[in-house]
Amino acid sequence: HFLGPIPYPEVISEIRCLDVALIPHLDNPISRNMDPMKLYLFLGLGIPIVSTRFSGIEKFGEFIHVGNDAESIIHMINKVLNQDSSDLNSWREKVLLFLKDHTWENRVSDIFNAIDNMR
Repeated sequence: HFLGPIPYPEVISEIRCLDVALIPHLDNPISRNMDPMKLYLFLGLGIPIVSTRFSGIEKFGEFIHVGNDAESIIHMINKVLNQDSSDLNSWREKVLLFLKDHTWENRVSDIFNAIDNMR
């Protein structure tokens, strides 16, 4: 379904309805230097993710299903959709532990530390 523009206050409730989130980035100079915020949003909401490969995705390891072509992406989507609910709940618990280290406070702290180290 293509829902068109969704008013900002309704975005979270719409995302919570997803069985799987897709991040279909092309491999280009922009995607090689990004850290997609929607990835953290999907993880924080407990939505399994299927993505194309992009630079930096390896740090998400077990939390993202990565496909290299259309066939493997379709396979990953089917894998997620057929996942046992206990496996999904276990995955969500691991995601929440992972995300504790990836907060805005930690990002700002890292920036200030980098600036301090430049002095």
